[in-house]
Amino acid sequence: MPSTRPASRRAPSKASCARQASLFELQKTTDGKGEYFVALREKKGEELAAQLAGIVAQALKKLPIPKVMRWGDSEHQFVRPVHSLILLHGSQVVAGEVLGLASGRTTIGHRFLASGEIVIGHADDYAARLAEPARSSLPLPNDGRRSRNSSPPRQASSMPASTRPTACSTR
Repeated sequence: MPSTRPASRRAPSKASCARQASLFELQKTTDGKGEYFVALREKKGEELAAQLAGIVAQALKKLPIPKVMRWGDSEHQFVRPVHSLILLHGSQVVAGEVLGLASGRTTIGHRFLASGEIVIGHADDYAARLAEPARSSLPLPNDGRRSRNSSPPRQASSMPASTRPTACSTR
């Protein structure tokens, strides 16, 4: 007859104990409800390249985007069309695919205002490369936008006459 105890409270079978931990690896611990034995082990992690694209794809799916769109003949969906993917670990490109795009180290920035392809040599250079004067129309990470937008607005008298706001009335 199968056990009615929850799986977390069932005694492990002899075979599973032999596969999982030796008697010398077990430590006695308590959690307030009772005492039990645990085995603490270190497991070698997987390579970043094997995991990063999947992590990014899952993170994008969890974003609270009220309305997504498709572009071109792709089945992939996001809030805006995505044309490039940068996955860097230091200066190394991490191979992967997200939203149907292969990772690389280049972006094109704003489709009308960008002055050409932007190459990101190192992950630490990302914000600085986008903030360069010729690329100032590109979106920066939140901290960069906040600091750029925190400067006080210019007074109309300091603006050239052609760009000063004018008052209009309609009747």
